Amino acid sequence: MKMLSKISVIIIAFTILFAIACNKDIQEPSVSRVSESRDCASFVSEEGIWGNLLDKNESHQTINRVNFHFAQATRQVMQNEEFAKQIFTQIQSSDIEEVDIIELCAKNSELSEYYNEALSSSLKLYPSNDLQTKESVNFIDFLASKLQDDEKYRPVIYSVKKITSFGLSPIIAIPVGNACGYVPAWNDKGEEVLLSEGEVMKSSNTVLFVGHGDKQAITYDMVVNPIKNSSYATESSERSMPNVDIRFVRWQINNGFGFGNENRSQVNCAWKLLSKDQGVSYIPGFSTPVLESFAFLLANISDTDVSASKMFTSISSPFNANAVTMIKGLSVSTFADRELFYVVYEEDWYASYKTISNDCAPTLQQSQQLGRAIGTRRNFAGDVYVKTCGNATTLFPTPPGGIGSPSINVINSNNKCLFDINSSIM
Repeated sequence: MKMLSKISVIIIAFTILFAIACNKDIQEPSVSRVSESRDCASFVSEEGIWGNLLDKNESHQTINRVNFHFAQATRQVMQNEEFAKQIFTQIQSSDIEEVDIIELCAKNSELSEYYNEALSSSLKLYPSNDLQTKESVNFIDFLASKLQDDEKYRPVIYSVKKITSFGLSPIIAIPVGNACGYVPAWNDKGEEVLLSEGEVMKSSNTVLFVGHGDKQAITYDMVVNPIKNSSYATESSERSMPNVDIRFVRWQINNGFGFGNENRSQVNCAWKLLSKDQGVSYIPGFSTPVLESFAFLLANISDTDVSASKMFTSISSPFNANAVTMIKGLSVSTFADRELFYVVYEEDWYASYKTISNDCAPTLQQSQQLGRAIGTRRNFAGDVYVKTCGNATTLFPTPPGGIGSPSINVINSNNKCLFDINSSIM
């Protein structure tokens, strides 16, 4: 009987072990901890960066994890001087300081093998239910296939400022902002740290982000150049003429549609004035086309005000009048002869550039379609509130009667937001 009892115990033990082995589900932290982990103090906690990548949006959580694995692999890759030099050279030669990891590996089989081994190791060290796979797969392609929400992304390495020099062991960060706008990173000693925008911009050390980039190739011509306001002087021949003034007078982000991770939504506006025949950007006040477009901060709206769907006006705005002005000092005749493309979107300082397509762009050769899209730093492609294009005076009718005539308000509204824009003659 004692022998049978021992055999029974052994069988039961093996049964339990077999059941555990067959259960591939990995116990993960509850997503209810998201709000707890997104404060400044606990973002890099005893659980480390990996334990703080939770997101209520499951696809975004998976993207965070994929970025983590590519960042871990990139940290190892950058220890190789030849690979590091190749990556830095590609970033420096890019219009937007960015390089595609898949394209890099396609050109260098040794680098591809190095990345695959590093990714395999990272996946074993940090397993998750959403990223389980077989041993024999190409880990670069497998993880890249997981970079999608409503859009498909690609794994990229990028810098948010101009790189002038490079060295081994740069600081590696991932685009996951916390409540204070900090991002998690590994310093040159391999320690987990938090970095603010100011620290990254002022740092003498090279800081590289590893994240999800746009599926479309982005050129400098698409990227908007931030300005303090969008007011420009006109040519002397136009200064005595009636000029168009377009500015935001009211705005509202509806409950549930604030895209920011920093306890606020940083709402920006970007615009392009295009000639009808070439799709080339014009700066108001200049007679020749230039490859420029412009963006400005419209408002910072707190999560509390988003939850309340609070309506703001330019009078209650903490910014001056120029801060809410989109176009000023452009002659009525010039304005009437242009196509206008403008967007209102969520800006993330740590994000890679992602395009917003101009549905009104003319059908031209790729090299000529300079107005076909705007590139802005957004963590996710869908972080756009408003996108509008068309003839300038159709979008914003100029008030009849010239200077002093009553202004006209145009309201852009959808389930996400409301923007009330005023058109007047000055």
